[in-house]
Amino acid sequence: MASRLCTATESQRFLNSFGGYRDWLGGLRELGVQRGDRVAFLGLNSDRYCEYYLAVPWADATVNPVNIRWTTGRKSLQITG
Repeated sequence: MASRLCTATESQRFLNSFGGYRDWLGGLRELGVQRGDRVAFLGLNSDRYCEYYLAVPWADATVNPVNIRWTTGRKSLQITG
């Protein structure tokens, strides 16, 4: 698996660009995310995680990170509320 490296400035520049915003917002809308929804993320720390954390509020949704170390039951509770 190829490694992707970017600085915080590069990531912020991408998100601030119309293309970055459009990509994330369009992707969230295609997945059915609507205003007030919670959007869960299960994954390792990465630039994508940072982009998710900043982009989800743009869709008027709530960030709902899920810890990979939690048990299946705890993850399910976190996702379903």
